[in-house]
Amino acid sequence: MSARKTLLQGLSLVSLVAITGCTKPVPVADRFPGFTQAGKNGADAQWFVDLSSVARTTGAVSFKAVRLLEAGYAIQGLETDCQSHLLGHEGVRFKDDGTTDRVYEANKAPLDAKQVPGAAAAIKLACDKATAGRVIAGDFDDAKALQLLFGNYSAADGSSTWKDFGSASAETEFLKGGQPIVRVAFSSQYVEGGVTKHVLVTTATPNVADYDCHACGVLLGVFVFSNDAAKWHVAQELPYFQVGGSWGKAPSLSLMKLSDGVVALHMESSWGGQGIMSSLHQLFLLKPSPQPIFDYSVEGDSESHNPTATIEALPTTMGGLADVRVNVVWSGVEASASASCLRPLRP
Repeated sequence: MSARKTLLQGLSLVSLVAITGCTKPVPVADRFPGFTQAGKNGADAQWFVDLSSVARTTGAVSFKAVRLLEAGYAIQGLETDCQSHLLGHEGVRFKDDGTTDRVYEANKAPLDAKQVPGAAAAIKLACDKATAGRVIAGDFDDAKALQLLFGNYSAADGSSTWKDFGSASAETEFLKGGQPIVRVAFSSQYVEGGVTKHVLVTTATPNVADYDCHACGVLLGVFVFSNDAAKWHVAQELPYFQVGGSWGKAPSLSLMKLSDGVVALHMESSWGGQGIMSSLHQLFLLKPSPQPIFDYSVEGDSESHNPTATIEALPTTMGGLADVRVNVVWSGVEASASASCLRPLRP
């Protein structure tokens, strides 16, 4: 997630009514005009969001918020992926009487929102505002999904231009030639926990000709939509998922059922170098957000022991994750051999 300039330049402090003598106290919910309280109880009540400041870029939402502190309060701009990360920009800390205290420092790296009391409520308030109206009506359509996610779509080549790609991202090589080009690599519907969902995996590549070298990887994005009342809503959005593949193409992708109501994204990659062939299998749980739960790699001599691996999930009805059976076959001019083993999934 890219850092951005603070949203607080030129911010003027709201006037507060002092609680003294017979002065009528100001209700907490009305203390900061223009800001909406994130909750009524506990830590949630310590956050206030300026809904008019909410702005969306691909994979991120920015907003301005007030956070009550033990002494005084702070106003700052924040950025979130609407999942688990929260990045606070430099803000201003005020005393209880409304006078400026000092600079409220920015976070050097995104925080785990779950570890910040009340942040989840503020994030939900901002993200609900940002995602309002972002739906696909009727049957799921890849073209409509790219239009919704990236704000544009070219039917001529089935792609979108990633106009707000974070230039501060570690993946700046994808900016060669200008704004990256995004295409659909994998699209599939599934049912999880009784809810019909659709996963869309995209590839982003530099906007250059002949991006098809052995070392030319792609930036993978994972987007999950959920269906409610014949409308597809964006449930998860990870445009900067990871770099993978080669020759400008994504690795092999599929869905694997692990147990009743639990589905994983299966990613299979193969490559070779200096006479060695390698194969890697990875599984990513799709809820609450894509996370790795399994990986297995095997390699062999490309001339005499070329490896091919396949995996399968063993069915379970116990409600937990299934174990995975790995089947490996080595074939070559010298001999052929095979082996199988069980590998547990990481919870």
